[in-house]
Amino acid sequence: MKIFYSIILASLMLASCNSSNQVEKTQDKKIVIVPDYDGASISLNRAIEKGYVSISANGQGTFTKLEVNVENLTNFQLNIEINSGLNFNNPKPEEQSLITTEKIGLINIQPNKNYKQITPTVCTNVNLHIPSEEKGWSNNLINDSKIDEILEVYGKYKPQITNWLRKKNPEKFTSEENQQSFLQVLVWAYTGGEYKEILEMLAKDVYGGDIIKAKQWLDGIYDQAKLISEYVKNKDYSGLLIYIGLNDKVENFMKKNEKTINIVKGRLKGLLSN
Repeated sequence: MKIFYSIILASLMLASCNSSNQVEKTQDKKIVIVPDYDGASISLNRAIEKGYVSISANGQGTFTKLEVNVENLTNFQLNIEINSGLNFNNPKPEEQSLITTEKIGLINIQPNKNYKQITPTVCTNVNLHIPSEEKGWSNNLINDSKIDEILEVYGKYKPQITNWLRKKNPEKFTSEENQQSFLQVLVWAYTGGEYKEILEMLAKDVYGGDIIKAKQWLDGIYDQAKLISEYVKNKDYSGLLIYIGLNDKVENFMKKNEKTINIVKGRLKGLLSN
């Protein structure tokens, strides 16, 4: 009988040990969230708020792009809409933080999987160092950079701005990369960046330290970016549209009809003097 009880006791102890080990293993695993989710598309911000996903970014050694990493924390396939304007904080305070400038769109992430994509960015502080390849940048849902307006205006009128730039500087805007560089200069001008600061940053990151090449590209571009930024700051959108899209047409009309316009001006002046 003693032998029987000994066997039972040993079995219980063994079961207890196995149970304890199983709990530890479960604790080591990632907790799977079971959301109230019907499979419809959901915005990234909403998915983050509900705890469906985590998001981070990895530096690429430049201010022009980041690798965005979205991880599905659920046991459902998620359909997530990712817009532009994601604000990522650089883990190194002496380096620039970045904001994405292009919409990624609708993505599908399988359960417990993650989605990665490199996307264009801009920085808001020309005075800080260029980002390194530091991983694990955090996302800030509250964008306190105050550049939403300039990004929105550029996004809305990008075709007109691009055509206008190509017409004025055809050799400087032959690629999407040139357009992205102009957007960065536009953001820096909007946030108070001076010509010398922007020149130095472009030389370091875009032109491999060649200050002469950077200057050749920036000359003229900075003045145009500065003027566009002033239109946006003053919310003078009609003036902006005339400047980037209708300016040449207005000038040509004035020249062709100068005689008629002067006659009309004269008549108006005479009527007003009576």
